[in-house]
Amino acid sequence: MSRPDHDDAEDAPRIIMPTPGGKRPEVEPEAAPGPADPPAPDPAPSVSDILSGFRFAGGDLPVMVAQAAPLLNLAHALRTGQTPPAIGDLRRSLTGAARTYEAALATAGIVPDQARAAHYVVCATLDDVIRNTDWGAEWAVEGLVSTFHHDVHGGDKVFALLTHFQRTPRANRDLLLLIYLCLSLGFEGRARVSSRGAAELALVRENLFRTLRTEFDIVERDLSPLWQGEDAAHSPVRRSVAFWSITGVILLALIGVFLVYTLLLNRAAEATLARLATLPPGAPPSLALPDPPAPDPVVEPPAPADPPVVTPEDPPQVPPIDTFIAFLQPEVDDGLVRLYREGDAVLVRVANAGAFGSGSAEIEDDFIDVFDRIGQALAAEDFAVTVLGHTDNVAIRTAPFPNNYFLSRARANAVRDVLLQYVDPVRVDIEGQGPDRPIASNITPAGQEANRRTEILVREPGDRVPDSLLTQGVQPAEEAEPQEQTP
Repeated sequence: MSRPDHDDAEDAPRIIMPTPGGKRPEVEPEAAPGPADPPAPDPAPSVSDILSGFRFAGGDLPVMVAQAAPLLNLAHALRTGQTPPAIGDLRRSLTGAARTYEAALATAGIVPDQARAAHYVVCATLDDVIRNTDWGAEWAVEGLVSTFHHDVHGGDKVFALLTHFQRTPRANRDLLLLIYLCLSLGFEGRARVSSRGAAELALVRENLFRTLRTEFDIVERDLSPLWQGEDAAHSPVRRSVAFWSITGVILLALIGVFLVYTLLLNRAAEATLARLATLPPGAPPSLALPDPPAPDPVVEPPAPADPPVVTPEDPPQVPPIDTFIAFLQPEVDDGLVRLYREGDAVLVRVANAGAFGSGSAEIEDDFIDVFDRIGQALAAEDFAVTVLGHTDNVAIRTAPFPNNYFLSRARANAVRDVLLQYVDPVRVDIEGQGPDRPIASNITPAGQEANRRTEILVREPGDRVPDSLLTQGVQPAEEAEPQEQTP
C-alpha cells in the first residue's frame, strides 16, 4: 500500500459493513411508479451488529489494529449516522467491546506500554466522536477513558502519546498505525477548539503518514505521481498580443537608450560647465549706463533777496547696508555666518555643516532659523540678492543631481525659497557654482565641509559687484585637488 488509507492498493484492508441476515434481500419486480412517499428517517445503527459482524478483507494487519477494527468501524458509523442510538445500550456494548479488546491485547503478548497506549487511544477516539455528536452530551458524564483509565484529558494525552512513541518509530510502528487510523476516522481532541485546529491536525497526520511510509517500506509505484502533463490544445499567439508585445519591447529599448545617453551627456556637461565657470567675467553681470548729458544752463533774473531762513539740519542717515550688517551681528558673534564687505556690497557666507543631508537639497530644520534671520534683514530695504550654492569636489552621480552643479543650484534654490517669505521674488537670483570656488583644501574632510557652503550676495540694485568680494577667502585653484567618487 502507498499509505495506510490508500484506495489503489489491492492488498490494503477494506472495512466491510455487515448485512443483517447474512444475505442480500431478494429483488421484487418493479411496480408501476406511483406517488413518491416521504422519506422515512434512517433507523438507529445496531451497535451489536456493527461490533459482531465486522470483518477485514485484504492483507494482514498488526494484531492491535485488527482487534481494534470493530471499535474503529463503530466510531465511523456513529460519526456519520444521523439517528442516535440508545445511550444505555451503547455504553454497555462499548464497555464490553473495550474489555474484549483489552484482553485480546494481553493474549497477543503485546508490550504492556504499547497495549495500554493502544487501549487508551481507541477509548479516547470513541469518547471524542460521541461527545461531539448532537446527542452525545450525556456521554461526557462517564466516558470510556474515565472508566478504564481514570483520566479526563484524552484530547491532550493522545497527542502526547503520539509524540512519545514517534521518537522510536521502528519499535512502535503498529501503535503509530493505530493512532493514524484514529486521527483519520474522526479523533480531533484539542484541535476542535483551536482557530487553526484543522490545519494543525492535517500537519500532524501528514507527518505521521510520512513516518509510516518509511517504517513499512512503502514506495510510490511511479517516480512522480503527477508525471503526466495536461493534454491541452495548442493556442497560437494572437496577432494583437504579438503586436503589443513587440511594441512594449521596443519602448523599453528606447527608454534604456535614452537613459544611457542622458548619463553620458551629464558627464560631458560637467567638464564643460567647469571650463565655462573660468571664463570672464568672474562676477555677476551688472548694467553700466553713461551719465546723461548736462542740460544747458538757464539764466534767470536774480530774485529779490529774501531774508535768510535758518533750518535745522537733518540727523545723519545710516546707510541701509550698515543696518543690514547690524541686524545680523548676533549670528556673526555665534559663528553661524561670516560677513565680507566691499563698499555697499556684502557677501554673507553660511557654513553648510549640517544644513543639508548628504546628497540632499532640503534644508535641515536647525538651519531654517538662520536663513529666516537673513530674510528678515533683507526685508527692510530693496536690496538686489544673489544666492550662490557651492559643493566640495566629490563628484555626485544621481538621477536628481547628475553632477555637482545641479546639486549646488538646487541647494541655492532651497535657500531662495526661505528668503522669498520676506523678499520680492524679482529681487532674488540663484547661481550654482559647484566645486569651482573652494575656500579650503579638499584634501581633508574639514576642508571639504568648509567648501560645502551657501553664500548670499547683497547689494544695491544696479551696483556692480567687485571681483575681490566674490573671492574673499577663496583658495587658489591649483591647491584644490579634485576627487572622483560616485555616491
